[in-house]
This record gives sequence, C-alpha cells and structure tokens, in this order.
Amino acid sequence: MIVSATGDSGGVRDFLDPSAYEPDITDPADLCVHRKRRLAVAYRVFGAMGWGSLGDGHISARDPARPDCFWLGRYGVPFRHMTTDDLVLVGPDGSIEGGGHINVAAYYIHAPVHEARPEIASAVTLSHALRDTVLGDRREAGTDLAGVVRVLRRSRDLRR
Repeated sequence: MIVSATGDSGGVRDFLDPSAYEPDITDPADLCVHRKRRLAVAYRVFGAMGWGSLGDGHISARDPARPDCFWLGRYGVPFRHMTTDDLVLVGPDGSIEGGGHINVAAYYIHAPVHEARPEIASAVTLSHALRDTVLGDRREAGTDLAGVVRVLRRSRDLRR
C-alpha cells in the first residue's frame, strides 16, 4: 500500500506514486515545493537500495520558476538522509544559488541533458555502485562506469 505524504492511504493524490504524472499546479512556488519533495524522496529511495551511501551520484529536477536551473542534492549528503533542505539550486552557468556545494561533475552531466530536453521536468539520475566508487579508475565494459561514459558521450552529442 502506498501512503501519501500526509499519512493518508486513501483519497489523496499520492505524490509518491511513481506512475502518477506531475499534478496540475499553477503556482510555480507550489510546483517547486512538489518537485523538491519528489526529488528528496527519489534520493531516499535510491539510498534505501544501497546507492549513494558515500554521497556519490546525483539526481536532478528542473526548477519550474527558472527552467534554465535545476535542483541537485548537496555534495556529501548520503542519499538515505537527503531532505528538501539538502537540495541546492544550480544555475545555467553552474553557480549555486543560496550557498552549498555540489559534485562539479553533476553540473557537466545534468546541465546538457536539461538543456537538450526542455520539456522534461526532472529525474536525470546518475549513481555509482560501491565497486565503481572505490575502483573509479576501472574502465571495463559492463561496469557502471562504462555506462556513465556512454551517457556522457550521448549527452555531449545532444548538445550539437
């Protein structure tokens, strides 16, 4: 059973339901709150599955009021502990609004995807298996790192 953010298991549109589309929220500030909640939940779900235990990897969501910006988790926060207060707004030039730090690679991975696909609201995701985090210099086919390289090549090609 899926329980809504209010704890109600019935009658309330559940923002945790992965099959639910983004609700029709006309106020950009309210929509931003909604997206940030879903983003924090996404980090926690990945954390519950053992990803991002070292704060490695990243998930992003476009800011509805400023579509050239996106939200990322603050650098170093383990996925399982991520809250909306740990999310930082990244500008189109990679600047962080309101302070905080991000994994700089996150900007270079997420920005081209958000730029190339302006109709997409959120959920560009990158995470590393622990073996790839610890052995990050391995480039063997079949490792998560090899998949990241393929994604980077594709995102670079999208910008052309």
